[in-house]
Amino acid sequence: LILFLVINMYIFPNTLNDQNYIFTNFIPYQESKISFGIKTFNHLEQVQKSFFINNWVTDNLYIDGSILSIKNINDIDIAYSSSIGYAYNMNNEKFKNIIFMLGYNNYRFKNNGSDIMNMSYQLLFNLKFKEFWISSSYGIIDGDERSDIISFNFIKSIFDSFIFIVGYKNIFNKQNNLTTPYLSLIYKI
Repeated sequence: LILFLVINMYIFPNTLNDQNYIFTNFIPYQESKISFGIKTFNHLEQVQKSFFINNWVTDNLYIDGSILSIKNINDIDIAYSSSIGYAYNMNNEKFKNIIFMLGYNNYRFKNNGSDIMNMSYQLLFNLKFKEFWISSSYGIIDGDERSDIISFNFIKSIFDSFIFIVGYKNIFNKQNNLTTPYLSLIYKI
């Protein structure tokens, strides 16, 4: 599975590019209260790196933010996102919480100065199996054109200070479909 995601990330290009920087940058409260990391994925036929931070304010309220510098032929575009989430925690052995998220996303300097802004709304479900987490989400990206987003993450703590994520997201609307696998390495503070 990991080999397939890595090969897909480096070989196959994406077509729904103006929303490809929008991710669910979620780290479970039980794993880390504050963390920052790097995410790699394929965008505009190049490997891109996004930097993000995740902060749980309480055990059911979190905020996150990310920034990405997109290299495109002779230009450098900047994309950034921030979101706030509320978690409804459960005392179930496997099913840990449901998170309602609201996000703001901006793609700056696209096409020589015009910005692309949108809001995202997502519902995230978290399951824990022994030493790893499975996170799945469904959401809506509401901009000039509405798109849906589905994502799956496999989250695993490695050592005591790091978290490794293998993820997959699919953004789709009436005309296009974009599949993006990604890898993240996160440091726990």
